[in-house]
Amino acid sequence: MHVEETVVDMHGIFKSFDGVPVLTDVGLQVKKGEIHALLGENGAGKSTLMRVLAAETPMDGGEIVIGGKRAALAGPTDAKSCGIAFVHQELAVIPTLSVAENLYLGHLPLKKGLVDWQKLKKASEQLLKQLDVDFSSDRLVGDLSMGQKQIVEIAKAIAMDAQIFIMDEPTASLSSDESSRLFELMRLLARKGKSFIYISHRLQEVLAIADRITVLRDGRTIATVDAKGVTPNRLGELIIGKKVEENVQAGTAVQQKDAPVRLEVEGMKTDKVEGVDLKVYAGEIVVLYGLIGAGRTELARAIMGVDRRQEGTVRINGKEVPGKIGSLIKSGVGFLPEDRKNQALFLNLPVFHNITVTKYRKITRNGLLNRKLEREAVRKYIRELKIKAGGADRLNTLSGGTQQKVGLSKWLYADSRVLILDEPTKGIDISARFEIYKTLYALAEQGVGILVISSDLEEVIRIAHRILVMRSGKIVGEFESKNLSEEVLLAYALGTNSAA
Repeated sequence: MHVEETVVDMHGIFKSFDGVPVLTDVGLQVKKGEIHALLGENGAGKSTLMRVLAAETPMDGGEIVIGGKRAALAGPTDAKSCGIAFVHQELAVIPTLSVAENLYLGHLPLKKGLVDWQKLKKASEQLLKQLDVDFSSDRLVGDLSMGQKQIVEIAKAIAMDAQIFIMDEPTASLSSDESSRLFELMRLLARKGKSFIYISHRLQEVLAIADRITVLRDGRTIATVDAKGVTPNRLGELIIGKKVEENVQAGTAVQQKDAPVRLEVEGMKTDKVEGVDLKVYAGEIVVLYGLIGAGRTELARAIMGVDRRQEGTVRINGKEVPGKIGSLIKSGVGFLPEDRKNQALFLNLPVFHNITVTKYRKITRNGLLNRKLEREAVRKYIRELKIKAGGADRLNTLSGGTQQKVGLSKWLYADSRVLILDEPTKGIDISARFEIYKTLYALAEQGVGILVISSDLEEVIRIAHRILVMRSGKIVGEFESKNLSEEVLLAYALGTNSAA
């Protein structure tokens, strides 16, 4: 790392929205060739600070120095001219165009007023070769994996001579293998003098990739620390502002012979799933782990009857249930898909409608909706799940963690005895994540059977009683979480274990 040269110096940054301060005297210094992580809970000010740096949001006070010179950033074009590239979580690639066209879109090489395709291909291939990628410039971006699309975004910025990369939750939709490949590329570019500001909620990931870490809390800079020597628990304390519970753990597995089977799947087969059998017992949290494409989400959708089953049966509390989502819900199954915004919630509606939608008859009298009963029901879940919102607040105004709690609440309100949760903590901060863990443990103690899909190895081992590993549409391993290493799970997921 080129430790002598500071390439980004933000100090005294102020920003408010409608008179409410969201950044107060914030400072951030990033050095040349450094991977600098930016941490904080949802609402801490991370994204706002980065939008200020990328000139997507004007600041109300403070100063930004880029490469030793005061920068007057009136808009994103000014930020790009200073070598700043913002790689958003929602990628801006165009799937119907080739990699080469995406890389140089907006500044395609021309010859006599027409695109010089030969020059474009040569420049693109040279750039991809520098990055040591495993796809050609001719490929349609729509045919690439999520990890490859992420690399195209970085390559686009390099083609524009970017020196400072802002990475917002870049691994949220990546497999472990794709995340490792992204980290290799970041380290390669850092050695060449490029700098990264890396936003993530995954503390182990941050410690693996970052040189230094800055923590924001309530719109203020709390600390900047070296990644070497700091522990996840210490980072958690800085992020939350209080000591993190080290013993947030599901505990020992239930005795299966003493507990009834809540969910039983036998011979499940679809286009993506090959003859899967599994059981989830009352009081048990079973985590389904695997890399992207392993068939985990497809299995959950087949269980719920969202996707058509070719073969297989599903039993809830011992009774076979037809492959229709309405039948599963009536049988006491709650399903929270990974894409909560598009598939699980009504973002334009208030909290109370989102929670009570699963069982309106509980709050109706003589066929009419009883508003008092609805509000009382919703207050219960706002209190128990520590939802930072009122019943009348619309979901599109709330944080991702709060939205996820509302999504979970609607199935608790429906008295679900089986929960299927696909990536329930994706993209939410450490405090909300621990609160969701506690909720799951409490539900398990009440006899609910819970099937969780997660690609976060740290989370998998932390919350599971049992872990099932999927690869290529099949379950290839079953483990109890006690004394289990992440390396073993990853080996089974990749197929590199000796038994594969």
